[in-house]
Amino acid sequence: MGVAEKTAAPLPAKLAGLVREAKWLVLVALALYLLLVFSTFHRADPGWSHSATDAAVRNAGGLVGALVSAGTSDDHAHVYSESVRRGGTLVSVRAEDADAAAVESILDSHGPIDPVARGAEYRSSGWTTFDPKAPPYKPSETEIERMRRARAA
Repeated sequence: MGVAEKTAAPLPAKLAGLVREAKWLVLVALALYLLLVFSTFHRADPGWSHSATDAAVRNAGGLVGALVSAGTSDDHAHVYSESVRRGGTLVSVRAEDADAAAVESILDSHGPIDPVARGAEYRSSGWTTFDPKAPPYKPSETEIERMRRARAA
């Protein structure tokens, strides 16, 4: 005798159709966002492949869009953007291929974040994604004093 298999009851036809349509709507929305991000790419925007001297991000997707259009994964772009909002610094370098190993070594010596670990840390406190409308973190008086003393030393 065989074991009876449980099969999940299929969704009603109308609900199944709505789920299919919802998937397409999400896909179209994502495609439109990517089209917007890639079409508003500007060479002066900061990205992983180059630095920027202008603080203004021209990409319609903001800093996240600029990073994504420069080749950073969407998840990492959100983590990097959130790190900047929380007071971190985003450094990127445009270098010749021959200099890439030396540049990477210099950057690595300054303790870059691991975007996977940092994203997990943020998510453990309830963060889900970068919110460009959220106010940036401001240093407390104690932190400002520590920074002053560190510079004087």
